[in-house]
Amino acid sequence: MAETRKKDGFDSQKLFIQPEYMLEDLTASDLTNALYVSDIGCFPSAMFHYRERSEGCDSHILIYCVEGEGWLETSGDKQMKIEPRQLVVIPAGTPHRYGASIDNPWTIYWMHLRGEHAAQLIQIYGLDTNQLLLPIAMHTKWLEDFEQCYSLLSDKPYSMPAQIHVSQTIRHLLSSVGLSTGSSVQNQKGERYLEQAIRYMTDRLTGSLTLPELANHTGLSKQHLTYLF
Repeated sequence: MAETRKKDGFDSQKLFIQPEYMLEDLTASDLTNALYVSDIGCFPSAMFHYRERSEGCDSHILIYCVEGEGWLETSGDKQMKIEPRQLVVIPAGTPHRYGASIDNPWTIYWMHLRGEHAAQLIQIYGLDTNQLLLPIAMHTKWLEDFEQCYSLLSDKPYSMPAQIHVSQTIRHLLSSVGLSTGSSVQNQKGERYLEQAIRYMTDRLTGSLTLPELANHTGLSKQHLTYLF
């Protein structure tokens, strides 16, 4: 029996694809040609969801998982597991394939972006490195911005003012994700240093311990260690 695979067609899904003439208008406008949405959608509990593009896509693909699990392979790399609150970005032209978990299929909010600024923002903020775990506040912002953009595009697909607003919203969303995940990484590093310092102090409760000694053990300056505490 052949394996069941689906590109779309899921219960209660949301799916919007820009008409070809609208894409031409978006690439012609100075206010949108550097970054615009070509496709956007939400696939809830997407059983058997699967896509494979051996030559990549002409758009940058952003996939945000909110429930369930899925997986992604790019350019022959090892398959990575995608879990809730994780965002993955597939740059344009990158061969890839991805799909939903058989046992626990994902719910994803996704979009395809085009334009020079889309590529630059992805690169500057390192959004295409690995799975990015979004903080709770950014999770909420992603869903709110997605719903707003999807509603504008599906309700007013011929409105250039609406298209411009969507472009600016996505631009701000990308930079916000970049800043929040970068800050999250820094926080995780700080927590590791704190744990290391606390273990060192705990092991020496009966003796004396100086700040320079503790700083030397963690590899941090006295000022930075004091700041972390």
